[in-house]
Amino acid sequence: MTRRGRLGELTDGRPGSTIPPMTHELDFTGKRLLITGGSGDIGRAIATAFAARGARIAFTYFSSHEGMQATVDAVEAAGSDARRRNRQNNPTKSG
Repeated sequence: MTRRGRLGELTDGRPGSTIPPMTHELDFTGKRLLITGGSGDIGRAIATAFAARGARIAFTYFSSHEGMQATVDAVEAAGSDARRRNRQNNPTKSG
């Protein structure tokens, strides 16, 4: 479990332990990422962050065409491509 120590540094809970800050940029070039709920603000932020690090993005959305298009635009602006799937057009079968 990660938490803040008394001076604000990250710690794993053991006395005297700290987790060093990340000093390198993560590279996701050639990796694929699937995001559910990609048309919302959080999904869009996740998609954009990973796209900027080289990931190819696929995401689902339910009903927000405007949100979907905003995510596609953000991912493309970050230098990647985005595939999307509307979950309303692909309902889950019950029974």
